[in-house]
Amino acid sequence: MKLFKPTPFLIVFGILEIFLGLTAIHYIFFENKGGMALAGVIAIIFAFIFFILIVIDRIAVHIKYMNIKVLWIVEIIIILCMAVYVYLNGIPVM
Repeated sequence: MKLFKPTPFLIVFGILEIFLGLTAIHYIFFENKGGMALAGVIAIIFAFIFFILIVIDRIAVHIKYMNIKVLWIVEIIIILCMAVYVYLNGIPVM
C-alpha cells in the first residue's frame, strides 16, 4: 500500500502554500510600509484556507472506497475551471 498519494490539489495548493508563506513573511517583517503588512496578513489568511483545502483533500484520498482516478479527473477539472475564471475575470480583491 502506498502511503503518499499525490493529487493535483496537493501539488498546486502545496506550491501556492509555500509561495504565500514566503510572501507573508516578506510583507509582514521586511516590507511593512504603506499598508504592505495588510498584504502579508491577507497572504496568511489565504495560506490558512489552502491548508484547510489540502487537509480535506488528504482526507478524501484516504477514504477506502474513493477511486483515485476519478478524484484526479475531478480535481483537474476544478483547477482548470479556476484557472479559466482567473484568466477571464482576474482576482477580485473586494
